[in-house]
Amino acid sequence: MNWSNLFSIAGILLIGLTIYDFFMAFTCGLGGSGVCDGDSPVYATYCISGIFCIFMGLLLHSDKPAVLDEEE
Repeated sequence: MNWSNLFSIAGILLIGLTIYDFFMAFTCGLGGSGVCDGDSPVYATYCISGIFCIFMGLLLHSDKPAVLDEEE
């Protein structure tokens, strides 16, 4: 496993954490009192970090040098 795959997997996990955190905040808001025991939502931090990780994974993947055919 190289760094580009690791960054891509981390980005996908962070975006999944964003969706999970949003879902948990939504279900907490459906309660009668409206008070949630969890932390304040940090959707922007998770989402921006996830997009940044996926972008870095794509950049690292495209960094491979081109192989030139020397026979021609």
